[in-house]
Amino acid sequence: MFAAGLAVFHGIVAVARTWLGPVTPEVEISRSPLALPVYAGYSLLRIAAAYILSLVFTLVYGYVAAYNAKAERFMIPLLDVLQSIPVLGFLPGVMLAMVALFPDRQLGLELGSILLIFTGQVWNMAFSFYASLKSIPREMREAASCQAGLGCGRLPWGLGFRLGAGGIGRTVVSTASGVTARQVMLMQDLGTTVLTCTPSYALVLAEALKAEAVRQRLKLRVGFFGAEPWTEGMRRQIESGLGLEAFDVYGLTELGGPGVAGE
Repeated sequence: MFAAGLAVFHGIVAVARTWLGPVTPEVEISRSPLALPVYAGYSLLRIAAAYILSLVFTLVYGYVAAYNAKAERFMIPLLDVLQSIPVLGFLPGVMLAMVALFPDRQLGLELGSILLIFTGQVWNMAFSFYASLKSIPREMREAASCQAGLGCGRLPWGLGFRLGAGGIGRTVVSTASGVTARQVMLMQDLGTTVLTCTPSYALVLAEALKAEAVRQRLKLRVGFFGAEPWTEGMRRQIESGLGLEAFDVYGLTELGGPGVAGE
C-alpha cells in the first residue's frame, strides 16, 4: 500500500510538473516499449478528467431540463444543436481558446484535449439521462407517498393500511421491517412523506437517521404507528427524531384486521 501510494504521489507530481511547465512546441515521441505505460497513463488521465466533467454536466443539465418546463424549451434544442456538431468542429475554437488562456503553459493544450474528449461524449450522456428521467411514469415518481414498514403476516393491520391508502389515491411502497439502511435509502430516493411501522422500529429509524445525518433531506410529514403499546414520551422521541407528526393506531397484533381504531 505504501509503495502504491508513493507511486500515485510521484505520478501526480510528474503530471503537475509537465502540465504547469512551459509549453512544448515540438514533442519527440519515444518508440521505446518502456515509454508506453507513461503515454497510456497520460491518456487515461485525460479520459478520466473528461468523463468526470461529462458526468457532472449530465446530472445537472439533464435534471434541470427534465423537471423545469421553462428551461426545457431551450435547453433541449440547444443540446440537439451541440450534438449535431462533429468533434472536429470544436477543435479550432477550443484549442485556440485554451492556448489563449494559458499561452506559456502546457496546461492550455492539455485542457484543450480534455474538452475535446468531453464534447465527444457529453451530449449523448446528457440526452440519455434526460430521456431516462422523462420516461419515469408519474405514478412511480409518487410511489413513495407512503412507505409501509409492516409485514402483513405478523401485523395484519398493515394490509388494511395499504388498502386504505390506495383507496384515497396514495401509492404505497411495502418495505416490511428490518434492513434499516435500505429503509433510509428508500426514504431519500423516493421522497417518502408518510411512514407506518411499529413505534419501536420508528425509534430505530430515528437513530439511524441521526447517525447518517440525513434527516434534513427527508420529506416525512406524517407517521402512523401501532401493533404494540407506546407512550407519549415515545411519541415525542419519534416526532423529534423523524421530523413528522406521529399518530397512534390502536390495537395489538393479536386482534387481527387493520386495528380497532386510530387517531
